[in-house]
Amino acid sequence: MANYGTANRLLRNDGGGVFANVTSGPLGDMGNSTGVAWGDYDDDGDLDLYVANYGSPNLLLRNDGGGVFTNVATGVVADDGNGTGVAWGDYDSDGDLDLAVANDGQGMLILRNDLASGSHWLEVNLVGVMSNRSAIGARVTAVTGGIRRIREVSGAAGTCRRMLSSSTSAWAPRITSTR
Repeated sequence: MANYGTANRLLRNDGGGVFANVTSGPLGDMGNSTGVAWGDYDDDGDLDLYVANYGSPNLLLRNDGGGVFTNVATGVVADDGNGTGVAWGDYDSDGDLDLAVANDGQGMLILRNDLASGSHWLEVNLVGVMSNRSAIGARVTAVTGGIRRIREVSGAAGTCRRMLSSSTSAWAPRITSTR
């Protein structure tokens, strides 16, 4: 949960409407967070987290497994503009996730990921019917090598949801396998 002016939180769904606060390390960033997006930027199978902050450096939190996250944002990835929203997607159709960051009063920042992991990937283009043409809420499950991966189509995250949604509606969920 991105919070503006107070520490961010990571809540684990324990089922039955019960959530546990599992915030630790850089997840509790005190920046003025305005948007977050989950995506597997390094193709290791774990969902990583990008946090857009307003007036302080953004965070790219690599998921090291076991609830441990490491901030690996440097250079342009740590953009310290006035972040208002963020979305992952495969902008250049090369199989890895790229990043779009919206900044207040500035143009959209597109960060191309040139990861050469050698992983295999599956692109699924989902199209909803009637009023939900972007298929928001759709879930894709893939099982390969005994590993189950689940990805969902979601709207954009942040205070500029409308602007990001129009640019991300065609981005498909990405499932990668290192096997």
